[in-house]
Amino acid sequence: MFLVDFEEGRIIPDDEIKEKIASQHPYGKWLEENMEDLETWTKNVGMKAQKFDFRNTNRRLNMFGYTSETMEMILIPMSVGGKEPLGSMGNDAALAVLSQQVSESRVASRERSEASQQHQHSSCD
Repeated sequence: MFLVDFEEGRIIPDDEIKEKIASQHPYGKWLEENMEDLETWTKNVGMKAQKFDFRNTNRRLNMFGYTSETMEMILIPMSVGGKEPLGSMGNDAALAVLSQQVSESRVASRERSEASQQHQHSSCD
């Protein structure tokens, strides 16, 4: 990644951009102080893992804007191998920390969730 700064008349390299963003807040400290182990948390709140139903997988993924390509190229490599996903290469979307807008997938996901909740409430009446 690089940034063309027209006011300074120079190209700002990737490492300089990341260093500037990373140094603006104590992200490492926040992470260290607030990170919770998922297994410990679920035990503490008394939550039990539900059996995974593969029959509903595609429907649920589609509800939240995921495709089979998203699973194969991005989510599986990240979750199984801890690898940087190949599918994200070339993604020129602004870093979330730099953006003032909510991502389209989050907006669509929230709208679907709200519609689903309204439908559930109306069917219970």
